[in-house]
Amino acid sequence: MIRRPPRSTQSRSSAASDVYKRQVYKGTKSKVRVTRMRICKTCKGKGCKPGAEAGICGNCKGKKIITKLVQLGPGMYSQSRGPCEECHGKGDTMSAEDRCKTCKGEKIQEEKKEFEVKVDPGVPDNHVYTFAGEGHEAVLWRCT
Repeated sequence: MIRRPPRSTQSRSSAASDVYKRQVYKGTKSKVRVTRMRICKTCKGKGCKPGAEAGICGNCKGKKIITKLVQLGPGMYSQSRGPCEECHGKGDTMSAEDRCKTCKGEKIQEEKKEFEVKVDPGVPDNHVYTFAGEGHEAVLWRCT
């Protein structure tokens, strides 16, 4: 039985920085700019402006996925699953005037951040520095 790691709301993002051999030999500090997706601070990931509520999609009933049956011939059907066409796989619907003005109803927005990385002396080539909690964020719940 294969066990999967727990689902996280953050994914990995990466950025590269050019550091020269002389700098690596002595150690240095390098600035790295990353663009990452973060939960909208205005609507707190709901997608609608404060005071407004998003409704559950009537087509998929908030499940984000619908099952389609297509008749190929007499007694033959094809079944396929895909994202809901009404809510575009989001599970909720809202009017255009109720959408958050900052994220435009997408629940997440781009954020640019600059990190200062301390490169240790003698670090190996293509070494990866990891910053916990600084990756992309995703909204994994349905707001009601």
